[in-house]
Amino acid sequence: MTQTSYFRLFAILILIITVSLTACEKDPGTIGLDLMDENNLNTSYTDTLTVNAHAAFVDSLRTDESSYNVIGSFCDPVFGATTANIVAELWMTENSPNFGTSPVADSMVVYLSYTGNYYGDTTALQQVKVYELDEDIEVDSSYYSNRPCAYKSEILADFTFTPSPRDSVMDPDGTMGTARLAIPLSTDFAARILEADTSNFADNPTFSDFMRGLYIQFEEINSPGQGSLLDVNLLDTRTEVILYYHNTTDTSEFELKCSTYTPRYAQYMHNYSSGDAMFMQQIAGDTTLGAEMLYIQGLGGVKTAISIPGIEDFSAAGTSINEAKLIMEVYNNDTTYAPPANLELLMIDEDDERVLIPDYSEGTVYYGGDYVSSTATYTFHITRYIQNVINGEIDNKGLELIISGGSINAERLVLYGTDPMDAPQDSDVRFRTQVILTTIEN
Repeated sequence: MTQTSYFRLFAILILIITVSLTACEKDPGTIGLDLMDENNLNTSYTDTLTVNAHAAFVDSLRTDESSYNVIGSFCDPVFGATTANIVAELWMTENSPNFGTSPVADSMVVYLSYTGNYYGDTTALQQVKVYELDEDIEVDSSYYSNRPCAYKSEILADFTFTPSPRDSVMDPDGTMGTARLAIPLSTDFAARILEADTSNFADNPTFSDFMRGLYIQFEEINSPGQGSLLDVNLLDTRTEVILYYHNTTDTSEFELKCSTYTPRYAQYMHNYSSGDAMFMQQIAGDTTLGAEMLYIQGLGGVKTAISIPGIEDFSAAGTSINEAKLIMEVYNNDTTYAPPANLELLMIDEDDERVLIPDYSEGTVYYGGDYVSSTATYTFHITRYIQNVINGEIDNKGLELIISGGSINAERLVLYGTDPMDAPQDSDVRFRTQVILTTIEN
């Protein structure tokens, strides 16, 4: 190949790269204009598309067989009291244990291993009661956050404590370990286990017929700002129930644990009676108050229901959506209680099921929903959702905004509403859309 040919090839490559880079950097408002006569197209921007939104109760969440659980009670000044309990079956760590001659119960303790994460005020006292289950729960069944459980009336523990989820603690063997809650159980209950017929300990299915499990119930705290919701790991090796005993020759321990094979679920209770007045009015049915503020809460609490009634009007105008965003801002930039790191935006499909909007398939970075602390905002791309509604591929049944991981996430959030009167002067903080669209002119 001649030197001239090399120069020509090099020039062609530079041209290709330049064209490619230019195409990649196109503004969303010009996408598609090179495919048609620009005189027949009108590209515009709007942030005045009508958005209606209001707070509503979340349907109950499935909470069984999670490795992490939330415990405790917290009274939020806005949302009122939330209490998180645990229902769990326990399995022996060995079959047919030998308790020796004349075993005597010294103590029995439920240990719950903290993860270190919590929401609220850990300096406030909490009270927990423990009961023996009076029903079978099954590992292959579905259990939801609002499901009550049957339990025996005898109180096995009534214990008051101050949470210390990030402290190191002294274990019974004298070693230091990561923080865990230790709940002492009745020695009478422990004695009944030691005195039971040995046939009850042949294997774990047999043992679960004898002792069906425990219900760990926390007392509701209803003083605003008091209490905390704390994360525990039920599958951690330090989460266990230990019966300490001695016999005629020795001292020993009988261990019970949760595992991936043991049924368990979280039970969440919400009492909104001590919540903020506007919040209570909104969830009681005054949806117009969504213009002022909007609310979202984890643990099966509250969602924001959204409707954008004007989307169908675009279809008659022959409109193509170049880019669409849903933008929301934290009310008064309030971070007294940490805003959730992520939100999820769901749509209601043809079967009335809640599913992620189609924009999620473009990847989480594009989809959005992350909290941006510098602007105290969350943003979602809803381009494909709106275009699919225009095309008739999706019914415009509405959207729902929830806390990401709400089955184990205790966080909550207050947002500016769709048309707030209580807004900073000369600032657009409303719950809103931003849309770049192209309309074909006849």
